[in-house]
Order: sequence, then C-alpha cells, then structure tokens
Amino acid sequence: MIVRAGLEIEAYWVTGIALAVGLMTLYSMVKIWNEVFWKSLPEDNHVPETTTPTGDDGRLLKPSLWMMYLPVMVLALFSLLIGVLAEPIMWVMMGIGDQLFEPSGYIEAVLGVAASADDVLLEPPLEEAVSETTAEEEAP
Repeated sequence: MIVRAGLEIEAYWVTGIALAVGLMTLYSMVKIWNEVFWKSLPEDNHVPETTTPTGDDGRLLKPSLWMMYLPVMVLALFSLLIGVLAEPIMWVMMGIGDQLFEPSGYIEAVLGVAASADDVLLEPPLEEAVSETTAEEEAP
C-alpha cells in the first residue's frame, strides 16, 4: 500500500528508499534466523552436568505439569472472559475515558467540594484565555 501510494504521487525516491529499507530488514532477519536456528552446534559444546532433584528418600522428583499449564490456562481464561464480557468491559473503559477527559470529579474527591477544576488545572479554560487576550489587545 505504501509503495502504491508513493508511486501514485510520483515520489520515486521515497518509494525506492522504503523498498531498500524493507529489503535490508528482511536480509538482516534472515541472517539472524540462520545463525540462531540453522547453525550446527560446535564440536566442543558439552551439556554441563547438573544434579537431579531428589526427595528425602532418594527418589527422583518429577516436575509438576500443572505449574507449567497454570499460566497458559489463566491467560486463556482471561482471553475468553474479554471476548464474552466485551460490552461490560467497554462500558468500564468508556467511563475511565470520560473521567480522564473531565477530571473535576476526581479533583473534588481529593481536594474537597470547595475546590474547582478551574482553580487546580495548569491551563486556564479556553474562554478565560480568549477573554484575557482580547482584554490585553483593547487596553492600549
């Protein structure tokens, strides 16, 4: 899409640079892939000796599979819940967004009812800024 748009507006240099950067990135990723996954192991690569976990009676301890499956199951459950409860989650997110755009409720909850959002915010409201600008222009 980017290449097509670049050719449509006749930006040939930009399109050529974009294609060259894409090809260099692909070449770099292929080199990394080959080095990591296709390279044979060196001859002197030895697996270090480690102690095997044993219990008090000397028997080997099996790693518990449920500890490996638990995070996967929790993430799968959360994914399903997000899919099933999409509308309530969306309503909560909309409420959070509204509170971020209108902080007066938070300011009143923290500083008390007497405090107004206009007194606390760093930037004055648009009406005050415009009226101050016009008052300064009319003053001379």
